[in-house]
Amino acid sequence: MTYSKGPWIYDAESGEIHTKDRAGFWGPDHEPVVVATVEQLDGVDNGPLLAAAPDLLDALKTTLKNIMSLGPSGSLDGIPVPYQVWADVVSSAISKAEGRQ
Repeated sequence: MTYSKGPWIYDAESGEIHTKDRAGFWGPDHEPVVVATVEQLDGVDNGPLLAAAPDLLDALKTTLKNIMSLGPSGSLDGIPVPYQVWADVVSSAISKAEGRQ
């Protein structure tokens, strides 16, 4: 699965999420490339969350890498938790983001 690379920028006025094109420009003639259009429903605006998706995916991948380097356990509020529990949660979120779930 491929997806538009970040950064994604949300324009609340138009409701559009933009990204750079493959050449690193903001679209033809340096105009933004529209990734998605977001509508506000009942005053809820998910645009900023959606625009953060590439950054969140990168953060999850980095977190998974760091979790796997911890060894047999990490901790949650001082209670030891096997690292595999953390790895499973993060791996599941990555799979969902990449369309494998």
